[in-house]
Amino acid sequence: MSETYKRLVGQSEPITSLSALKYEPELMDVICKLFLEHGGTIEDLDGTSFLAYFPAGTTRVELYPRLHSMRYEITFPDGFAIQEVVTRDGLEGLQFPISSFPLELQQRYSY
Repeated sequence: MSETYKRLVGQSEPITSLSALKYEPELMDVICKLFLEHGGTIEDLDGTSFLAYFPAGTTRVELYPRLHSMRYEITFPDGFAIQEVVTRDGLEGLQFPISSFPLELQQRYSY
């Protein structure tokens, strides 16, 4: 691991769950399947957010530098990685690799 990389990430810590803002229903369907494939689950909280449960051994590390939000990389025990973004207003969202979604959804939602 390079010295530059060590300065760009925080300390790794275990994570078991977090709440995040929901996506469109068709995206949430894929996200639920992704979590199941990698040992986690999703629980619907209300109309705007969901609770994500991670399998034992999942870790979270902060990515630096902080700009307008805090960013974390969450790595499942099998190596699958997503990102968590926490805005200055405290809103939490998860970001997934675009390749995790079917081509039709990639084309519909990518900018």
